[in-house]
Amino acid sequence: MRHSNTSASNLYFSWCLTRCLCLVPAEDPTWASLNLGALICIECSGIHRNLGTHLSRVRSLALDDLPRELTLVLSAIGNHMVNSIWEARTIGHRKPAPDATREERESWIRAKYEQKLFVAPLPPPTPSEGPDISMSGRLLLAVMERNLPKLLLLLAHCTKEDINAPPFLSLPSRSLLALRLPGSALHAACQQADVVMTQLLVWYGCDVRHRDAQGQTALALAQGAGGQECIDVLLQHGCPSEPAPALGATVGFASAVTSSFPVRRSEVCVRVCACVCVFQG
Repeated sequence: MRHSNTSASNLYFSWCLTRCLCLVPAEDPTWASLNLGALICIECSGIHRNLGTHLSRVRSLALDDLPRELTLVLSAIGNHMVNSIWEARTIGHRKPAPDATREERESWIRAKYEQKLFVAPLPPPTPSEGPDISMSGRLLLAVMERNLPKLLLLLAHCTKEDINAPPFLSLPSRSLLALRLPGSALHAACQQADVVMTQLLVWYGCDVRHRDAQGQTALALAQGAGGQECIDVLLQHGCPSEPAPALGATVGFASAVTSSFPVRRSEVCVRVCACVCVFQG
């Protein structure tokens, strides 16, 4: 696993300047919730730890040496995006002030992440997605579209079973083979060498051992795409090591579509149904 050339302290100061203009100076966010993608203060970090790693994976920016892929997740998301999802419906609820007690903070944080009281509603499938698309199908589309906010919202509403259910596909087998659609959202993320989405999907419970219709794990697609950081994440979380596929053995979604099966994007979408600290974010 590669370590970041950017120190955690630099990440912190960069974040302060770009992510949280309303930051209360006395509340330095020197900790991070990795899977939420946000920085938190030391007092809230203890509350986040008590939520369990299935909800919040807490690390210190000062004490822990964060690998590059983890700093990429934090940089890509940030507290503003986190709160746009997890605090979208707070009308009638008063957010704790900077001088709030630990009990007040914990009540808010548990309501926010454990009970999901304020999470943004999940919009119904679009006409292009189709009314019968599964959650795993929607995750797959979000990754293929490289839509990180959409992926995070879907993950906030997903169970582990939703994530690992086979995407509902209405394509005939001949067309599916021609399109080379990824076998899961994780396969799609690795095929695109997107380490941020790969890491998030793994943290939320995506099965790294799952094989697609060609018998390939996501690792084979990451190897074919040259995504070393994705490879590192998969191996760290138990994906079986495999020989790198031969050149051309894995075909990217876009190239497969444009080369032998020209399909409009809307048609593809129709067919693929297969604290953050309480004051900082």
